Amino acid sequence: MRRINLTLAVGLTVTVATLFVATLDAAHPTSVTIGTGALTGIYYPTGGTICYMVNSHKAKHGIACRIENTAGSEYNARMIEAGKLEFGVVQSDVGYNAFAGVEPFAEKAAQLRSVFSLHTETLTLVALKSAGIQKLADIKGKRVNLGNPGSGPRQSVLHLLKACGLKQRQLAKAGSLHADEVTNALLDNRLDAYFHFVGHPSPNIESAATFTDIDLVDISGSCIDKLVAERPFYVKATIPAGTYRGVDNEVETISTRATLLASKAVPEQVVYHLVKSIFDNLQEFKDLHPIYEGLTAESMTRALPVPWHRGAVKYFKEKGLK
Repeated sequence: MRRINLTLAVGLTVTVATLFVATLDAAHPTSVTIGTGALTGIYYPTGGTICYMVNSHKAKHGIACRIENTAGSEYNARMIEAGKLEFGVVQSDVGYNAFAGVEPFAEKAAQLRSVFSLHTETLTLVALKSAGIQKLADIKGKRVNLGNPGSGPRQSVLHLLKACGLKQRQLAKAGSLHADEVTNALLDNRLDAYFHFVGHPSPNIESAATFTDIDLVDISGSCIDKLVAERPFYVKATIPAGTYRGVDNEVETISTRATLLASKAVPEQVVYHLVKSIFDNLQEFKDLHPIYEGLTAESMTRALPVPWHRGAVKYFKEKGLK
């Protein structure tokens, strides 16, 4: 299978966007920005691959696409609602909270619309083997990174801790590092563990497992059963044994999905052509990263907690997907 270097794809996306925004703006005032996440996380290259596909077919639609690295899901949802981003990659549970006006969102983000679903994101608790963290409750008294402020993963982890009766004050340290900082912090013994919502295999975790001995901790039990029952955007998941060096057991946890959201104000034709650029060339898109290999047109159009954008619906109806 042909595989394109994802770093190269992202670099090409930025270059292509930079080259064409000025040209297209003169004739077609249509340039869009996708909010992503940390540079070393999966949202940044995911936004990059989407823009790469859109820019590759610019001659058909005249749309220039660029990416912006951001603080993540919560930030992206807020900026879309405020009209400062056209698109953003957002965890499905964060999208739900934003649209419904659930904490940490004080008001309903009524402008949010779904474009399509992406890869599954699994909640992963990565711990130094020497820390002795065998179950979720063992994080008490440990130095644990919960995620950077403004990110979807941090909000999800806080919901998880609350559901399982755990409090931040019970930790020796409740970290707020970005995803691109946690591996070095673990290797430097500045953390005992970190939470990470991610698709597997993850370069972040592979790096940690290469240079030290790690455990992936089960996230399971009655509190998790209750959480999944109350929040249908969470599903139970497993991380296969052998995914990472030294982790020879299957790991139980929960997962959600990454989604592409747009502002309701983005014109129907812009969203239509963005969706068309991906779905008409889905195998090419999937070839850009192993995390996309399981994607199908059907899985990407399953019901999401935020209403569909009319441009996406137009394409889906044409193809018999809705």
